[in-house]
Amino acid sequence: MGTELVATADEDTETSVFKNWNCTGLELTEEQRTARVVYFTMPDHDVNLVAEFVTPTKPDPAPENYKLIVSYAKVTLKDGSAVADLMAVPVGTELKATADEDTETSVFKSWSCTGLELTEEQRTARVVYFTMPDHDVNLVAEFVTPTKPDPAPETYKLIVSYAKITLKDGSAVADLKAVPMGTELKATADEDTETRVFKNWNCTGLELTEEQRTAHEIYFTMPDHDVELTAVFEVPATPDPDPTPDPKPNPDPTPAPGGDSDGGGAAIVAVAAVGGAAIGVGAYIAGTTAYLKSVLPEGMAIPANRQQLAVALWTAAGKPATQSTALFNDVAADAAELQAIRWVVDTGLMSAQDGSFKPGSRVGRMEVIRTWKTYQQRG
Repeated sequence: MGTELVATADEDTETSVFKNWNCTGLELTEEQRTARVVYFTMPDHDVNLVAEFVTPTKPDPAPENYKLIVSYAKVTLKDGSAVADLMAVPVGTELKATADEDTETSVFKSWSCTGLELTEEQRTARVVYFTMPDHDVNLVAEFVTPTKPDPAPETYKLIVSYAKITLKDGSAVADLKAVPMGTELKATADEDTETRVFKNWNCTGLELTEEQRTAHEIYFTMPDHDVELTAVFEVPATPDPDPTPDPKPNPDPTPAPGGDSDGGGAAIVAVAAVGGAAIGVGAYIAGTTAYLKSVLPEGMAIPANRQQLAVALWTAAGKPATQSTALFNDVAADAAELQAIRWVVDTGLMSAQDGSFKPGSRVGRMEVIRTWKTYQQRG
């Protein structure tokens, strides 16, 4: 009893390492319990002192490494720091891939990869995040040559006189001094007045058909050069006044067969005069009205547009049937007037252009008279 002693646990081995002391008959502090060497004094009773050992836990093995091949992109750790070695990236490493910047000749399209599954969203994202799998990965940022936008069309000057120019749909032209080539346009001559009536178009830089040249409204496409378009008007022509005029002119409504169907030669209209002076425009309007009333089917108004003229001609002819099955892109397939329009086009009294009849285009009285004379001359 009272002897001072030293206890030293055995050395650790590969299969066992010291853990603590287990003893009876001796009080050890917590520090002494886990110390390999302890000092104590023999008490007045037996002591049993055992050094306890445990099997050591093996540390986790270093993760396996795999190769990460990347092209046209930069790869970093998820936090943006550098990857130590792309040839040996540990499994489970969280990474970020960023495709190279676009240039004038190439823009990023998508990722092409082997050894890695990407979602559709990741495949087209410039930056993707992923975890290194347990195998090699090959990641390529694919680029394409950018498509250049079509160059703005060249613009040219459109000079117009005595008419209104709009786009084909009727909306305004932004600038007549800079009309883009290829623009689809509509030109409408000014309205007739008591002192002038539309005659024809005079233009430079634009080819018009004979029908377009005398139509009050025309459609055309802006060419690759300047255009000058003028609506030409004339004062209605009248014959020399009769010194003893009939105060109530009455054109012959039923001209003799084979005779001149206009009832008055080229003049077409009768002219009233007072004291030997021609009334002029007023006489023109009165005369053309009287003439047209005399030849049009009873109760039919004087045609004001191409559709009304077609219907008037067809009605005057007795509404004949036609073999034509033509359709027009500006006339409804179930329109009541379609049969009349087919007939006048089929007979050549009127024409259609590029599949369009332009039923709403205005017709002047002289145009109605000219067309009617053609119809009468054909018998």
